[in-house]
Amino acid sequence: MTTRTPEELEEKLHYHFKNKELLITALTHSSYANESKTPTLYNERLEFLGDSVLSVVVANYLFHHSTRPEGELSRMRASLVSEDALFQFAQEIDLGSYLRLGRGEELGGGRCRPSVVSDAFEATIAALFLDGGIETARNFIGSVSSNTLPEGLKNYHIHDERENADDHIMMRLSFRGDVANEPIIAKLARDYNLEVSILYGTVDFIQGVSFGKLIIDVSGSDSNITAAFNHLHSLPIESEVLGYVSGNI
Repeated sequence: MTTRTPEELEEKLHYHFKNKELLITALTHSSYANESKTPTLYNERLEFLGDSVLSVVVANYLFHHSTRPEGELSRMRASLVSEDALFQFAQEIDLGSYLRLGRGEELGGGRCRPSVVSDAFEATIAALFLDGGIETARNFIGSVSSNTLPEGLKNYHIHDERENADDHIMMRLSFRGDVANEPIIAKLARDYNLEVSILYGTVDFIQGVSFGKLIIDVSGSDSNITAAFNHLHSLPIESEVLGYVSGNI
């Protein structure tokens, strides 16, 4: 794959760096620096900073937009800043195609490796923060994360707390690898006596590995839902409750 230029990425970011070296460093993996004949900065330090900036931005958003208790807010934040989530966000701007990788990392599929791409995503956040300030970083985070809820579902009234006994739960499942071939939804409905509807789903295949997400509507008794969620937490899947919706969607 031909590496795309930082200038092309700036167009996707809708931001032009005053210090372009920040963006170049954010896109540079340690393998590239190790193979370079001249001293080259790489993105690990920026990743460290970007992780903190991302955490603050997400925590601030959740604090002001959700009334859920601390424990639930912490779980929501952990889900949003997980490697799987960051990889999904990075896919929105095809970040892997802009990375500078060493030959070995390139041949090993580094452009599609979630750990490599998610680290570069955090480094890009740090570069935006250092060059343009917290609002620039916040705007970028918002632009990619807002795309995680499909346009067709944004019109539904999703609330943080259950308002009526017949409210349904809307949740997001993110997965990769072999788990994509397992009948997870059918198992939830059959083994836990739940009504489960798939509202949205995508699956991408990158170098033979599946990456996907589902947004589902779940209804049933509280005890069965709790048991089903405990089962989901035992699987290699990222699950997040998005909120509650009234009756049937």
